[in-house]
Amino acid sequence: MEPSNIKPTTTSEQDRKTNQDRVLDLLVEMTQTLLALAITVATIYISIRGIASETMTNSFFLIVGFYFGKELKNKTISLGNTIYDVTRTK
Repeated sequence: MEPSNIKPTTTSEQDRKTNQDRVLDLLVEMTQTLLALAITVATIYISIRGIASETMTNSFFLIVGFYFGKELKNKTISLGNTIYDVTRTK
């Protein structure tokens, strides 16, 4: 429950836009995750079947590389409610 004596720092329009941005970010994240999982499963399948496909292998490394590159751009990885800092400290 929010105290009534604290004035809001954002307008309702800013709150609405922020909520829309979160929904869009979730949609993009889910799409990228499904794509990375699908290409991983397909690559494992062709490896098990012994089908040689350089295109599939290159696609796997490209998509999974971009996925992890995006995840590591802010130097953290979030797994559930836990955020791991992957910066190197000296």
